[in-house]
Amino acid sequence: MYKKCAQYDNMIRLVAKYRSNLLKETHLSVAQKLHKDANYKTAEQHYISAGAWRAAVEMYRTQGMWEEAVRCSKLYGKDEFTCELAKKWAESLGPEQGMKMMLKMNLVDAVVEYLSDKVEFDEAFKMANLHAKHKIRDVHLKYAFKL
Repeated sequence: MYKKCAQYDNMIRLVAKYRSNLLKETHLSVAQKLHKDANYKTAEQHYISAGAWRAAVEMYRTQGMWEEAVRCSKLYGKDEFTCELAKKWAESLGPEQGMKMMLKMNLVDAVVEYLSDKVEFDEAFKMANLHAKHKIRDVHLKYAFKL
């Protein structure tokens, strides 16, 4: 009844009370329905409640909402995943704008990796020395592989 009327909060409340073993699946199905209906913020909340933060990130990414995807990844994911996502976004923007975007969002690790991947090791070393000393070893490793 609540599902047909799109009263998902009431539906979730009842599932949590009487069928708690189905709570994750219920959150996931509600999130998918809201995603389909383009209600992304609420869909994100249900994806997170279902433990499917990657699905929320992917939802935003496929819609071209990169900033929201990175925000969600920063909140719920690991740094490595966020860096990879930021690098994909930077590639879609182009080198100059991608670098500015990553710096604006304080994703220095992603910038260093992006520069290393683009074989711009001098810039990668500069950026790592200035802002991310822990990434210097990674840049040296990538440089060694390149040589």
